[in-house]
Amino acid sequence: KIEGLIRPLSATAYHPIKVGIENELNLIATFYEHGIGCKAKGKHYKTFLQVDNKDTNRIFNLPTLRTASAFAALLVLEYPSITQSWLEKWELYDKNGNMTGFRQSGDKWIITSVKDRRGSELAQQNVNLTESGKKIVEIFIEHTRFAREAMKQNGDDGWRYMLVSSTINKAYRRKAPLSPSDYSYLSENEDLNDIKIQSLKNQTSPKTIRKVRGIQIYLETKSISAVSQSLGHVSTNHKTLSHYLPSSLIDFFNDRWIRQYQNAILFES
Repeated sequence: KIEGLIRPLSATAYHPIKVGIENELNLIATFYEHGIGCKAKGKHYKTFLQVDNKDTNRIFNLPTLRTASAFAALLVLEYPSITQSWLEKWELYDKNGNMTGFRQSGDKWIITSVKDRRGSELAQQNVNLTESGKKIVEIFIEHTRFAREAMKQNGDDGWRYMLVSSTINKAYRRKAPLSPSDYSYLSENEDLNDIKIQSLKNQTSPKTIRKVRGIQIYLETKSISAVSQSLGHVSTNHKTLSHYLPSSLIDFFNDRWIRQYQNAILFES
């Protein structure tokens, strides 16, 4: 529930209902009443709202590159079969407006997109959600709802896709937001040039997270097949897996197993 007062678009500078940062409740109520991309008479929208660009995403809780990146990271951590391409092509709604990218099937909830590398017949890839995964998806759907509605009203077909972003002036589909250089969770007081921060930031892309999860699963299971299955590969391909598992790690365990086998034979003898 929004408790502030709504400033009409026709308001003059001396109107009793004030907006701006100092009147945050009125500001939020006014924005959500007039919507994204509203044309205030004779004024830029941010001038009418009396805000700077740096304030708007936080105050209005708009979906941005940062929130899309965080959502993607959380999802890939839990489901490493999800790739960047899968995320970018994820259609939440079909062309008839039916929610097909997130749906219930029996007692399970499923998210669906495509992974072209699997070939045309296997391109569609379903991911069965745990309760926590379902919650992550539901939160992001709610987070993008206002922006999605604005796109739909403007006839922008991008509203159907899961990853959307918005400013106060425009909502749009984010087609390719998730390269390592785009990731940033830094506060205003942190140094963008700090080597440690840059190194950490580069570990949060879907590709890097999948590599980390692949190594983690291998250490837990000692199984190449388990890694391949968790990453959503059609079959176990050692060449493909070499992009995720360091050869030195595999060599270490292979040598260890060989030594254990040899010791077992000597013991039996």
